Amino acid sequence: MATEFRAKNNILANVDGQAALAVTDIGANSVVQNAAALTAFGEASVAQNQCQVGWGPFQVLASQLVVPITSGSGSVDVDGNFARAQTGTDTTGAAALRSVAYFSYNPGIGAIIRFTTVFDTPQEDSDQIQGVFTFDPVTFQPANGWGIGYKGLEFGIFRFSKGVEQEFIPQSSWSEDTKSSLIPQNGNVYQFKLQWLGFGMQFFDIEGDDGTGTFQNAHNIDYANKNTETSVEFPSVPITMLVRNRGNASNLTIKSPSAYAASQGEAFPTAFTTLNGIKLPIGSVSTGENYGFSIQNPLTFNSLENYRYIEPVLLSLVSDDLAPVTFDIYFNMTLTGANFTDVSPTSTPALVDFDATAWSGGEFVTTISISRDSQVELDVASLFEARIWPGATLTLIIDAASNANAGAGLTFRSRI
Repeated sequence: MATEFRAKNNILANVDGQAALAVTDIGANSVVQNAAALTAFGEASVAQNQCQVGWGPFQVLASQLVVPITSGSGSVDVDGNFARAQTGTDTTGAAALRSVAYFSYNPGIGAIIRFTTVFDTPQEDSDQIQGVFTFDPVTFQPANGWGIGYKGLEFGIFRFSKGVEQEFIPQSSWSEDTKSSLIPQNGNVYQFKLQWLGFGMQFFDIEGDDGTGTFQNAHNIDYANKNTETSVEFPSVPITMLVRNRGNASNLTIKSPSAYAASQGEAFPTAFTTLNGIKLPIGSVSTGENYGFSIQNPLTFNSLENYRYIEPVLLSLVSDDLAPVTFDIYFNMTLTGANFTDVSPTSTPALVDFDATAWSGGEFVTTISISRDSQVELDVASLFEARIWPGATLTLIIDAASNANAGAGLTFRSRI
């Protein structure tokens, strides 16, 4: 028997509701495309998705990639190749893992989010959620973004904005397919396709278990022409999995081996960035290590959670004719006596410090040695593609073979 298809909103679907083909022009010369090959805006996808942030499979919880946060009896660890978060048996136990990097929204370009999750047996007065969202690190209340998982005993889709849950759509109320065969306690592949632009469409898909490996549309949030507030406050969000007890005393576990968030176009376009710089004037340095400067991306900007990245572009180094000098770069050193100040609060969240009196620890990135009476300019954007995400600090240490004079400057872009 031939497969029967019915048209709905220019989507040809078979009778069980699985999206199959998209008709881009109804009429005698209709163009039919695979629905999976369309962007969030319904355009034919002609370029690869460009990954911005992801995780897994896990061997360790790498501090440059993920941040574990716990409360009470909660814990986060590695279980096989999974990242695992558990509440423990405290009635307020909570645990979450979020990516250090945020998915960085680009206006007019769709976002695609994919992740795999194994949820626990649901319990009253608890939450198990994975998706792309921020949360309060004290209360573990999701604040901004989208997720899928359990609210108490019900499985469904979440939308958060301005620090609260704006919408929870239980599985039984999904608009396209209630996925009656879905078993969340088994590993499943979930996908979000997001337009945003404030009021754009939001698609939520789950990979089918029919042997084809294709995503099947489960629910859509049709937001345009129906609201005066944007669907989420800020669409630049980290990948997050979170589990918390809200009075329940069971040890709940949520696990994820892999997650990915990508732009359906250029990943980090310069069109939405500003250009700034900091300068350490040429001055005397003593034999051994000397403090240069630190640039920090704070957790808050203009009294709101900061989701913006800082991207070093050009590093300029100079020494005089007294001695060769080595410049060492570290992430997240412990600084004593630092006094961070705004670089330019109207164009970047960046803070800079020239005053630290002691420094230790951190993660060493690279060393650059220059000879006497030299000047070097390094295209660090090409060399490292490093981005300083909220909460991170980059520090420059100057190591001189003998007393000398040296200076440095850093040009950087900020997503604003």
